[in-house]
Amino acid sequence: MQTDNEIRVAIRQWLSRNRWSAETMLRAMRLLRYSETPATSVLTEYLAERRASIVRDQLLAINRFITSYPRPGTFADFHDVMEHQIVFQGRRREEELIARRMEVEAAREDRRRAILAMEHQPKRIERGVLFGLDKATVAALQGFPA
Repeated sequence: MQTDNEIRVAIRQWLSRNRWSAETMLRAMRLLRYSETPATSVLTEYLAERRASIVRDQLLAINRFITSYPRPGTFADFHDVMEHQIVFQGRRREEELIARRMEVEAAREDRRRAILAMEHQPKRIERGVLFGLDKATVAALQGFPA
């Protein structure tokens, strides 16, 4: 686990290397729906060392972002690529849901057909001395031991 100062240095290096501001980085994190994103003023104070620390979950989210995207390019390019991926994932998820619904509906239809086919089959009537019962049951019904 990195210390606050190590994370602070890593964030500063990332921002200077990519020529992004803290606000731009946080906008990118919100675009990717990171749940633990600090306010811009909080991050700016933290980087300027006017604030001792940030909530640990927020630091971990920032650290995860800068390690996941070491060279994102310009924000406009990053935004376009991420938006395209989000749309693509949404379409793929929608296609998977449609395919799953079709599978469930096909299985339901197969069960329905099987039940209907069983309803129309003639019932087998047992004929003979025991009427389909085993000898022990007939003996018990008659009161005799088997």
